[in-house]
Amino acid sequence: MNKMLLDKMQQRLTSKEFRYATNNNIISLNVDIGEAVGVLRIEIHVLDNAYVCYASLNNKAAPDKFCNISEYLHRANLGLIFGNFEMDFSDGEIRYKYSIEIENANNIPNQTLDKCILLPCVMFKRYGSGILSLLFSDGDPQELIKEIENDQEK
Repeated sequence: MNKMLLDKMQQRLTSKEFRYATNNNIISLNVDIGEAVGVLRIEIHVLDNAYVCYASLNNKAAPDKFCNISEYLHRANLGLIFGNFEMDFSDGEIRYKYSIEIENANNIPNQTLDKCILLPCVMFKRYGSGILSLLFSDGDPQELIKEIENDQEK
């Protein structure tokens, strides 16, 4: 773990008035993105030369939903450049992972730090309604992705 990277992220979160907790190299916070998704649990893992951010949905998938959720997440991931959705098949946790390699810990732009929080939130805002639809009812993953992508084109 790089102490300078940890300090820089903590300073940025404090300047943005986020409430967070730190345990060793992991910074944890909750972010309310509103709409149907609500609060995301965010963990920022500080490594020697990178930040790895995980934003997790509070709802977990039941085993009988794994197939449809997996298809939906894979379809959502297609074409994404930065980060990806994941589902843990051991407990149904659904999360978005985004990582940033840091070459120079002395000169990290604030925008780079902000992306650790903002990008996963934006992805859940975009795809979260489809995930929730599949968690709580039956639906067609392909059709849900088409609806979301058609809405984005408007």
